[in-house]
Amino acid sequence: MTAPTHRQPRQRDDRRAAAPFLALCILLTAAATSTAPAAAQTGGCAPSRTLPNGAIELDCGAGLTIVVEATTRWRVEGPAGRPDRLVVDRGAALVDFDRPGTGFQIQTPRAIASVRGTTWAVDVTAAATAVLTLSGAVAVTRRAGGEGVVLRPGEGVDVGAGSTRLQVFRWGTARVQRLLARLGR
Repeated sequence: MTAPTHRQPRQRDDRRAAAPFLALCILLTAAATSTAPAAAQTGGCAPSRTLPNGAIELDCGAGLTIVVEATTRWRVEGPAGRPDRLVVDRGAALVDFDRPGTGFQIQTPRAIASVRGTTWAVDVTAAATAVLTLSGAVAVTRRAGGEGVVLRPGEGVDVGAGSTRLQVFRWGTARVQRLLARLGR
């Protein structure tokens, strides 16, 4: 007589069962961190065109146009679809603003650049925020507060960590051209 055989219960391969769930998590994470203009981040602005270098131009109506570099992490905010600020976590953006009697600002991890009716750009890295005024005037302060500066056309400021006084300087042609080229200008 042969001894009865005992079968081990079949082991479930959890990796195979988890694959669809992991794929969904990866897709949702990619969508949440995308730099593409999702409805939630455009705050009432509509993508109007993609520039040859991949930068995205947004039409926000009533005298406000925003251009963001293709790799920029950004969002537009404001009450009830009326954008009043652009938040840039990383990358470059250009704002053309002509709304008399209203305000608009760009907020970065290190700086706040508030418009006075103008065209200006920011370049945000982990170390600093660079602000350049192309026309009009822009007031720049540190996010942490302190004394600010007002930039006129061609002037810029680099806002790094710390509390040193902000220094206004005229940007060189090469630096201006590099930033504007990233923004399709």
